[in-house]
Amino acid sequence: MINENEYQIVQLFQFLRLNFFVQIAMPFALAVLFLTGVLKQNLLADDDVSQYYLHTGVVLITLFLVPAALKGFAYFKKKKHDHLSSQEAVKCLRTLHIVRLEMLIFPMILGVVTYFLTGQNVGGICAVISLIIAVAFCYPSLGMLTNELSEDEQQEDDTK
Repeated sequence: MINENEYQIVQLFQFLRLNFFVQIAMPFALAVLFLTGVLKQNLLADDDVSQYYLHTGVVLITLFLVPAALKGFAYFKKKKHDHLSSQEAVKCLRTLHIVRLEMLIFPMILGVVTYFLTGQNVGGICAVISLIIAVAFCYPSLGMLTNELSEDEQQEDDTK
């Protein structure tokens, strides 16, 4: 028999896993649209000034969002979960995981668009960095969710 808390964790796990695969599929779908000719490639191949600004922007966004997604998640998790019930903690954890994944998906999408618009590797490298970080640190597992929620319950017990 599964208690209510375990059921919530399993539901959260299934939702986050589905959300992860849908979000990761978006940059790949965008790449397929470029490769099949639905979206036009190399539109900025001859414009050096636009390439410079686009490459600088994608690198700066990647350099800002990737560490912010990793470190900011721990900061907000620590601040928010001090006095939440288990149901509220599950909702907060769900929101934090979605926000963290979105912060990693945005540079991925921007990198893919930059790569195909300019024909330079800078956007592709930023997209690959974001993809590796997303898979390594944002891939949801049942053990990780149980661990994070049990840490919240321990913190809740310590404050009482």
